[in-house]
Amino acid sequence: MNKAYCVYYLNKTIWIASDVKQVTDNSIVIKPGEMDKIEINTAINFIFNSDAGCINIIYHNVEQCWKAFCDQFLVIEAGGGLVKNDKAEYLFINRLGKWDLPKGKLDEGESIEQCALREVYEETGLKNIQLKEYLTTTYHIYLYGGTSILKKSVWYKMFVTGHQYLIPQVEEDITEVKWFNSNNWQTILKNTYPNIADVLKIAKQSQ
Repeated sequence: MNKAYCVYYLNKTIWIASDVKQVTDNSIVIKPGEMDKIEINTAINFIFNSDAGCINIIYHNVEQCWKAFCDQFLVIEAGGGLVKNDKAEYLFINRLGKWDLPKGKLDEGESIEQCALREVYEETGLKNIQLKEYLTTTYHIYLYGGTSILKKSVWYKMFVTGHQYLIPQVEEDITEVKWFNSNNWQTILKNTYPNIADVLKIAKQSQ
């Protein structure tokens, strides 16, 4: 299967692939002839300025296209986790009014696995977290102080046992930490981000 990258920006979905991945009522397709800076900047301008909800950037060499795309952003790596307990419940945080999963930026000198475990602990108060297998990687774009940032978030399955007191990290705008049974994920999906929905979809498929 050909590799494809999915990136989110606000309510927009960007696909970088060798063929069209998604067609909607307001989708557009961009086919750069050569992967030079001018053409990739044109594609990025579409992302920021077009009303299209889905943008397909099609190029025969997906990895070359992806590298050229990433080169136009400040890339920040983050690690996070989907934590399961011994009651088959999963941990979610409520941040700024939306359900989310704990994650955070990679610190200098630590591995992405260490980052994921640290961030889950800091944002939820959970201790004795067991790192399980890699789950998926998601990407989203945001603007900060005039800088265009591409965040790469690496997600892992995690596991904890026993009852623990949950402590939301209020300085990170987290107001609630709560366990949900996977049968109740519709509550999460009604009020979360597209990349989190992708993580949950992949987790469901791997159960």
